[in-house]
Amino acid sequence: MFGLGEPKLEVLVWFRQAEEREEEKAPSPQPPPAAAGEGVQVAWHVNCRAGECFLDVHTPGPWLHEVEEHVLLWPLDEYQRDAVRQALSGPQSAPVRFGLIAPPDEAAAQQPFFVKITRDGMAAWAVPGQGGQPTAAELEAALEGAGVKAGIDAPAITHAAQSPLLEPVLLARGSEATPSRDAAVEYLFSEDDELETLRPRVREDGTVDYRDLKPMYTVQPGTVVGRYLPAINGEPGRDVFGQELKPVVPGRETPAERFAGRDVQVAENGIDLVATKAGRPVRDGARIDIVEVYAIVGDIDFSTGNVDFKGEVYVSGDVQPGFSV
Repeated sequence: MFGLGEPKLEVLVWFRQAEEREEEKAPSPQPPPAAAGEGVQVAWHVNCRAGECFLDVHTPGPWLHEVEEHVLLWPLDEYQRDAVRQALSGPQSAPVRFGLIAPPDEAAAQQPFFVKITRDGMAAWAVPGQGGQPTAAELEAALEGAGVKAGIDAPAITHAAQSPLLEPVLLARGSEATPSRDAAVEYLFSEDDELETLRPRVREDGTVDYRDLKPMYTVQPGTVVGRYLPAINGEPGRDVFGQELKPVVPGRETPAERFAGRDVQVAENGIDLVATKAGRPVRDGARIDIVEVYAIVGDIDFSTGNVDFKGEVYVSGDVQPGFSV
C-alpha cells in the first residue's frame, strides 16, 4: 500500500489448445442457459436429477466459494469438493457430479420430485426426481404426506410451481426457540453522563466558560425515573413436524417494589417507578435511589465547575474565587 516490499499478485490464466478451438465450431448439444436477463450467459449452473447433483461450468472464472455458498445450503448426504474443483479448473465435456441427496426410497427417485427432511427435522426440501414442473397443490400434498405441519413457506411453494424444478427448494423451516427474560427495569436516566469528562459551556459568542461545566442531573418529585419490565417466558423451538424441541426455562419473576429504592415508589399502573423527592437518581445494583445530598471531596474549582444541584451540597474544601454553588 505504501510502496514497501515486493508487490504480490495472484493471476489465474485460462487458455485452450488449437484443437479445442476447432471443436468449438461444432454445435453444442446443450447450450448454456441464459440468466435472468435474456441473452446473458451464466458462468455456471447446477441441477439435480433423482437426487444426484451436477455442476456445469460454461465460462472460466467462478471461484469455489461462489459455488459452495449456493449448494452447501442443500440437504446433501454426499458432497465431493474435489469434483467441484475439477469442474472449475477448466472446460469439461459433460456436467460433473458433485453431490447426492438420497431419496427416501427407490420409488421416490422415480417421481417428478420428492420431499427431503433434514436429520434435525428443521427443514423440508423439494428435491428433483425425474424432473418436471410440479403444481402448488402437488407440493403441498407431498409436504402433508411427509408429515410436515409447521413452518411451511407458502410463497416458496408458489414460486417453485412457476418453473421446472431443477434444484432443491426449501419449502418449510422449523422455528428456533426464543429465550425467556427475567424481570428487569428500564432506567430513564444515564449514569454514564455523570461519568463523562466535564466539558465547559460554549457561549453564543463563541467564547468558553471553563467554570460552567455540565450541570448535575436532578429530578423533581413525580418524575418517572424507571419502568418495570415483567418477566417473559420464551417460546420453545419446533421442528417441521410441529414437535417441541426442548422446554424453555421460564423467566424469573421479581416484584416491581424490589427495584424501587429510597424515595422511589411504584405508580398505580404497576410499571412506572416515580421519584417522591427532589434529588439525583442513582443505581444501587438494580435498585433506583434518589440522593438528596451531593458531597464534594475537595474544592469547588475547575475540576468540578460551578455546582447546580437541587438538594443539599456538602463541600469538604473551599469554594474558589469565581465559582458558585
